[in-house]
Amino acid sequence: MKLITTTLLIGILAFALQAQTTVIPFMNPTPAVPTICGDSWVESGLTHRIEPLFASCSFTFDDIAGKLQMVPAALRVELAPLGVINKIEVDIENFCSNCNALKVYDAGGNLLDSIASTVGGTETIIYTNPGSHNVAFMKVCGVESEVCEIRIDHEEVCEPIVQIHAEKGDVYVDDSCYGVILKSPSGFCFRIRVNDLGQLYTVSVPCP
Repeated sequence: MKLITTTLLIGILAFALQAQTTVIPFMNPTPAVPTICGDSWVESGLTHRIEPLFASCSFTFDDIAGKLQMVPAALRVELAPLGVINKIEVDIENFCSNCNALKVYDAGGNLLDSIASTVGGTETIIYTNPGSHNVAFMKVCGVESEVCEIRIDHEEVCEPIVQIHAEKGDVYVDDSCYGVILKSPSGFCFRIRVNDLGQLYTVSVPCP
């Protein structure tokens, strides 16, 4: 057995990202169904609030059918607890074209992007993060619309838990068959290896 002369190894991958999707079906408001503008509730672990749009605020909430009708109003959803936002999809029923929009903001309230509806009828408004946006919250602004479902693809940031540490030293694997084994969010395991060009690649392996 080769001896490692450093103070053990190293905390590998200080921050790990776990991909997942959060779905908001508008059927499980807690603590109660919103009835007036300014009401807040929690659904799918996220805080929602109804806000005025153009100084007006009128809405109806159908938690049985899973629909939020805004005529007009704005739905604000806090996204910071989800970590890194990759994509947002809003299923919406438009009763007028070009009357509704999905807007995303950073923690300072700065508008990062705005995607307007383009047609009347059923539509999915999609926001895709270019990789540079730090999204903190979103608003669905509706003049005449029903929001049916929201799907948010995100990467949960896992805080580092260092179990192996090296002080002023490297981790050295002297057999190219071996490497670092990581488990995927779906429970599969992959070994990280390197080729002769210095490029990293992965190989599927049984989980230890």
